[in-house]
Amino acid sequence: MPVDMQAQVPPQQVQQAPQQVQQMPQRVSRTSEEEFAASRDLAQLTALIQGASVGNNKSTKATSREERIGIGSTALNRIGLVSPLSQESFGEDLNDVLYKPNQYYEFDGKNERTNEVLSGKVAKYNENEYKKSLAVASGLLKGTIPKEKGVFMFKRDEAKKEKKKLVKTKSYDNHELWGFPE
Repeated sequence: MPVDMQAQVPPQQVQQAPQQVQQMPQRVSRTSEEEFAASRDLAQLTALIQGASVGNNKSTKATSREERIGIGSTALNRIGLVSPLSQESFGEDLNDVLYKPNQYYEFDGKNERTNEVLSGKVAKYNENEYKKSLAVASGLLKGTIPKEKGVFMFKRDEAKKEKKKLVKTKSYDNHELWGFPE
């Protein structure tokens, strides 16, 4: 039924409308901003793990679950901290950490696997690896998978530049995890 634009609304109803809107109950348990941040964090952490993982071709050994946990932990451990190397903040949230220049090459726009996850278009041949990365990212963010404590870097090149200031904490087939001495 079409709305009559010429209809008159009694002045009393017009005056009461703002009061009625203010009295409406607020039933939102999480704000849309919080929900967006949570889904963004999951997508970005999955993209980091997927982008750093290997094993999508037959000549390279797949990244293990433990290695994926280590990769994700490096980013989560940087949140809110200042680097003893550069004396600069790593970032206040996961988004800051991942997109800060010279922290993660996976987020420089050139990593195919990272870009696939962020675009939502994972190639068929990457689906199994993606599912593994998603499961680890989800567990790390929910706290059902404990993160590796004290690891901040997983790239051999990055760690070699600061060898005197870093300590290798773990070695895997494809990555080494590095932390700062205590």
